[in-house]
Amino acid sequence: MPDTALPDGRLSNIRFDLRTWRGFCQFENDGRSGSRLSDGTTRINQNIDAGRLFVGGGSGPVLLTAVDGGPHHGREEYSLDDQYRMVWRVDIALDSGFPEGIIHLNDFVLTTGVARITRSQQTQRGEPGGYDQAGTLTSGTFIVGRLGDFDQDGFLDGVLVAAPTVPMEADMLPGAPVGNQRGFRTNLPVSPGVSLELILRGLLQLRAPIETLLVEGDHEQLPRLVAEALERVRAARQNFERALADSDWNNQRTRPWMRPLAAAFDDMAADMQHLDELTHSIPPSSRLQGFSQLSQIINQVSDINDQSPATLPRPWKTAQHGPAERAIDRP
Repeated sequence: MPDTALPDGRLSNIRFDLRTWRGFCQFENDGRSGSRLSDGTTRINQNIDAGRLFVGGGSGPVLLTAVDGGPHHGREEYSLDDQYRMVWRVDIALDSGFPEGIIHLNDFVLTTGVARITRSQQTQRGEPGGYDQAGTLTSGTFIVGRLGDFDQDGFLDGVLVAAPTVPMEADMLPGAPVGNQRGFRTNLPVSPGVSLELILRGLLQLRAPIETLLVEGDHEQLPRLVAEALERVRAARQNFERALADSDWNNQRTRPWMRPLAAAFDDMAADMQHLDELTHSIPPSSRLQGFSQLSQIINQVSDINDQSPATLPRPWKTAQHGPAERAIDRP
């Protein structure tokens, strides 16, 4: 349960290119009342409704919004990085209702990967007075994102995470770490084969944090991350079963791979289940068998996707980015 619940939000008028997996939410401001922050000058991107927050148990709501004046000029920009994480970049502001209380965060970055709550800026510099918690989350806590079609409705969904620190000039907890985790749904269609690859690549991103927790002996966090990994294996299997019904994915050229892939999913699920059962006593020397064949499975799935009409961009194949082609507008 979050310390500060995030209200439902909505992004409108997004342009997204399915060939390059890049897009943006255009800046729009009509100049009417309520279209600026409390300073009367900073303009809000009215295509982005992130809602109002009650931070730290405060009585007054804090407006969270995308604004102009930063390097992104009020736009929110999306891209797929080399680890196949979706990256969102935006200039944001938190407005408590008076100019002196506005906090600007330029080039705020969220991803669908994994983030770890950091130490305060003071502690990192060896200075006293640092607050090394993000609410109830202590420094060192992992928060995880995800990307794919987890609800099996044929559209892209996921979870975004970020773990920045509060600017030192802020009035409340300057320098302290922050943890942000927020789910999203889109009306961007994604094939089960592409979703399968995204989920598997996201699963692979959990290996390093799990290994870190094993080395650190953190058996409090470990069960949560292993349970997350097991859930992703199950979601991947669902996408795989849906992909088998897709003639563009399961065809004469790729069919010889299907039985070995199905067996590999069964083995990986069994290994992850075993790891889940042992999380309180598993030794640091564990070989994490559940991850042992994951890279090979990902390579096979990506090869199949590359032979299908719907696939993901490959860095060595996509040197230039074409124009945005598909609009999405869904809460």
